Amino acid sequence: MTGTGQEHMCKLMEDFRDEVAKDSAIEASIDTARRYGATDETILEDIMEQFEISEGEAKGYLLKKSA
Repeated sequence: MTGTGQEHMCKLMEDFRDEVAKDSAIEASIDTARRYGATDETILEDIMEQFEISEGEAKGYLLKKSA
């Protein structure tokens, strides 16, 4: 693999790692908020603000955690 190829692969791996960490943090936030009785509306607003994600993304996380 060339230097450029290696750099590209490293970047892809870093991006994947960061995305997995973000997903885990959002899911943990949802679990904690639910444990303390927060409504889905409150959780939605909180994760949108905290993680700078769209309403659609936030709803996706809530639906995923409801399943």
